[in-house]
Amino acid sequence: MGYEVKINQTLEGKSGITHEIDIVAEKGSEKLLVECKHHSKMGMWINVQTPLYVYARYLDLRNNFTGAVIATNSRFSEQSEIYAESVGLKLMSWNYPPGKSLREIVDRYAIYPITILHSVDNPTMGRLLVKGIVTVSDILATPAGKLRSLIGNRAEPVKKEAESVVLKGK
Repeated sequence: MGYEVKINQTLEGKSGITHEIDIVAEKGSEKLLVECKHHSKMGMWINVQTPLYVYARYLDLRNNFTGAVIATNSRFSEQSEIYAESVGLKLMSWNYPPGKSLREIVDRYAIYPITILHSVDNPTMGRLLVKGIVTVSDILATPAGKLRSLIGNRAEPVKKEAESVVLKGK
């Protein structure tokens, strides 16, 4: 925690080609290239091709970064984990790495994504995400009138469910 982040950055590598970076995260002298992989279907895996190409991009942009991370809501294949460890690429998924997984961070800091809310359907999620509302806390911090203008009659049930999630987490 405590990183300053920029999203959707385009940088030119030493090869001369440009790379779209999902997140650039900085804290002190550390500057990370973060590739995000989101899957809406359960049971999806990140195979070894993803760490291979992310590491290749990191090498092309090495002068700009101190490290690279792949973050996903799904799982990594065993080959992905082996390759990433061999080249120093950090991986983060729902249950990996032990002690620093997304699940453990979400629970430790109570940072619940809006994707856990059953009352948020895909069109509603899209409207919220475009406005930078990505966590349950963001929903609770959004004034009722603004939330209503964004998602219409979904606002009240979404806010009620968000409140119940926060109460359960305490």
